[in-house]
Amino acid sequence: MKFIVTGVNNRSLHLAKREKFYLLPEKRSEILTRLARFDSVSELVVLSTCNRTELYAVVSSSDTFHDLQKELSQALDVDTQVISQHGYSFEGEEALRHLMRVCSSLDSMVLGETQVYRQVKEAFEFSFQTEKTGPLLNQLFHHAFSTAKRVRTETGIGAGSTSISSTAVDFLELNVCLRTPPRLLILGAGEVAADAAKSFAKRNLGTFVVVNRDEAKAHTLADELGGEAKALEHLEDELAKAHALLTCCHTHHPIITPSHILNALNTSDRGTLTIIDLGVPRNVDEEVRNIPGVNLYHLDDLTEIAEKNRKTRESESSQAEFIVREEAKKGSELLDSQIEPTIAGLIQKYEGLRQKELSKVFTRMPHLSESDRELIDACTTSIVTKILHDPIITLKEKDDLLLSFRQMFRLDVNKCDL
Repeated sequence: MKFIVTGVNNRSLHLAKREKFYLLPEKRSEILTRLARFDSVSELVVLSTCNRTELYAVVSSSDTFHDLQKELSQALDVDTQVISQHGYSFEGEEALRHLMRVCSSLDSMVLGETQVYRQVKEAFEFSFQTEKTGPLLNQLFHHAFSTAKRVRTETGIGAGSTSISSTAVDFLELNVCLRTPPRLLILGAGEVAADAAKSFAKRNLGTFVVVNRDEAKAHTLADELGGEAKALEHLEDELAKAHALLTCCHTHHPIITPSHILNALNTSDRGTLTIIDLGVPRNVDEEVRNIPGVNLYHLDDLTEIAEKNRKTRESESSQAEFIVREEAKKGSELLDSQIEPTIAGLIQKYEGLRQKELSKVFTRMPHLSESDRELIDACTTSIVTKILHDPIITLKEKDDLLLSFRQMFRLDVNKCDL
């Protein structure tokens, strides 16, 4: 069996195409079930965040990643050429190292952020609860989680402001907050919005208002941090007052349209409106970019600030990469060890059958001497060993036959005494 990962992320594919691979929560169960139906896939975890969509799988053949890429593209109505040309795939130790780098935020846009760890854990737990994982993925993911904790404990990679939200506030501080005092409109009240509001309030950069479909959630967030809260129907009124808009909502279609912005600009004289759209899929219609007096930025536009953050943590990053390489090497032993339990299970099964049949013979032939019994015992042991020799050698040479091998010999490796 082989451990593989395939997918796209913010480094391999720009937002306009990457957002088409984003899986809204209600879509994830359907996709997981659809992809897990391949006979060559025995275990599967689907991860989808604002910066990546990835499939982690235990498969019988390395070529399965092509099937998974094609099926994912068809399920999302995306041209299959996109992921085949801009996606990536890793196998074995390299795949495990990638998973560990993702969990440890080494592969994130913002080095040291913690949200991705929770997202990977949620993706794994969802697959676990729906019985899409098995012995191998269970062990590999838990190893990746413990590695991420070790990275955070032994390095300073998470020190300071390290999230996409705080990076967005960094951007506002550099580009908007030179005016005094700016007013920030935060559209949304989820985790990303909360993080942005806390970062903005902590720096005492200006005033802010939280607008959300669920006004109670907006109040809960705003009241805690000294901000204001409004229901969604007050959106245009608040846009007219704002110097900056930060959006972070889960939605199929843009929430902010050109008409929203034009109406707000017509009733305001506060100058340029800066918009940072952290939504995936995007919350703001791309046509808004063409409106005079509006500066629209997306997730990928924060890369420059995120890279500056990364450079200030280079020493911590190097130490973290060393830990990941070390732990991935340990984990590769687990990947290599999947053949040995199968061979042990095979030998155990046929040794049990040999002893059972031998016991019947000895019961029927009580007159056999001890030397005769030892001779028969040695002879049958030799026969079983020779019968199993070729299948075992073949399995060692062609580990892609592991699943078929277990099925053919009806082996339940989890019940073997190893």
